[in-house]
Amino acid sequence: QTVCEYLAQPNATIDVHDNLTGCNSTSEVKDACGITSAENLTTPESFFTIYPNPASTIITIETSAISAESQLSILKVNGQVLITRQITNPKTQLDISNLSSGVYFVRLTNDRNVTMGKFIKN
Repeated sequence: QTVCEYLAQPNATIDVHDNLTGCNSTSEVKDACGITSAENLTTPESFFTIYPNPASTIITIETSAISAESQLSILKVNGQVLITRQITNPKTQLDISNLSSGVYFVRLTNDRNVTMGKFIKN
């Protein structure tokens, strides 16, 4: 079970210290995990949506923020990039069946913005 999954559980506690900036306290880890609500399916700016969430085989990412430089990445909680794809359509489907169960981040980059979202793989 990943740290983010553990912290997303009710009454989960953990002591985080002696790490690099951004991962040096429980609040920094919770911020990195996006733990404000387990049902947070869109980015705060609503640049894209991810569904279904949780998912087991395919996720769909919809965005209106597409440019010639739009790129989509799937990252593990530790920041490791697992999938990178250039996107040219407002709706992109990704096969996630080979990913282990857990929490993952989606990073959408275009010529003006970098936006993050998350999904849970069952």
